[in-house]
Amino acid sequence: MAVDREIRRLQNIKEIVIPSGDTKFTASHAPSALSMKDEEQVFAQEGNKPLALYKKSKGSLWKVALSMDGNQYVEKDLDVKGKLNIGGTRSEANQPAFLAFNGGSDLNITVDDWTTIDFSTEVFDVGNNFASDTFTAPVKGLYFLTTQVTLSSLDTDSTGYRVALITSNRTYTAYLDTDQYFDADSSWHVITPITSVCDMDAGDTAYVAVFQTGGAGITDVIGHSTAVLTYFSGYLLG
Repeated sequence: MAVDREIRRLQNIKEIVIPSGDTKFTASHAPSALSMKDEEQVFAQEGNKPLALYKKSKGSLWKVALSMDGNQYVEKDLDVKGKLNIGGTRSEANQPAFLAFNGGSDLNITVDDWTTIDFSTEVFDVGNNFASDTFTAPVKGLYFLTTQVTLSSLDTDSTGYRVALITSNRTYTAYLDTDQYFDADSSWHVITPITSVCDMDAGDTAYVAVFQTGGAGITDVIGHSTAVLTYFSGYLLG
């Protein structure tokens, strides 16, 4: 049945009752459980939403959106018990994802204490879950998170530097041993980037910090207005 075509033809008619008495068409409003008889079915299109089939059974209202232009629409959660095979391009408009970087250098980090890394420039933040240098998980799931911190003026009197990706459940750490650098003060150094799949609950947080052990407070975290030298990024895997 060409339901879409029939609905367009009847767009000025509120409702048509099929002779069987148990199926209806409505052109401008969605039915409710109170407005339907038990076992009654209604094809309805509410505003610009896809056409849907409604059925009342044992007092409850059931709804199935119908295919439009070959696309199937689901307004709420879709539970798939078996395999989900995606033959085309996967597109998730609201999938949480973010990228932020340090837009300017932070000078003279604290010695023998953690310094939270500043990520002042956001490139994108789908879902608005990144703020004040911290990512907050909107839902429970596994999140792919990665960060890189670039330092300059490493102090040869320091015994080392640690960069940590700190989440509510656990901390992921990279270490740089200054004993391996004969002229550490003179150049920039990227501490090994941290990349991990992190388990997070809704409301859990993640941020990045650096720790200098010993030495003087002369080390800088390198940032730039356009070059992405010190950054934090991630997205929800599922």
